Amino acid sequence: MPWQAIGNQDFELLVLGLRLMGERGQQHRLAAASARILRAIEDQGDEEQATKLRDAIDQLMDQYGLDSPSASPTPTRSKLPTKCPQCGGSVHPDEVKWHNAQTAVCAYCGSILEAQ
Repeated sequence: MPWQAIGNQDFELLVLGLRLMGERGQQHRLAAASARILRAIEDQGDEEQATKLRDAIDQLMDQYGLDSPSASPTPTRSKLPTKCPQCGGSVHPDEVKWHNAQTAVCAYCGSILEAQ
């Protein structure tokens, strides 16, 4: 589903959600989710929203000592299933914890996911 333009209130909720990830100790997911959201907005060509979000993300990354998503592209990995075979949770390769190039851990149930 393509990214759609959002209003100010929706934008604030998006940033709040990212902030809560950091506050809940999910900094690895914060970095990955921020990068994915930012790429989606940039791919749609909405430079104004992308710039505004990039600034908000940069502040969050600084707060947690993380690299900016634009400064650290997602490494290429093997293809994972889109859903966890154990719990059915959505699998995003840039948000899971990778053990090696072929296996990762489901963020929801902790099952080992085998790359295809």
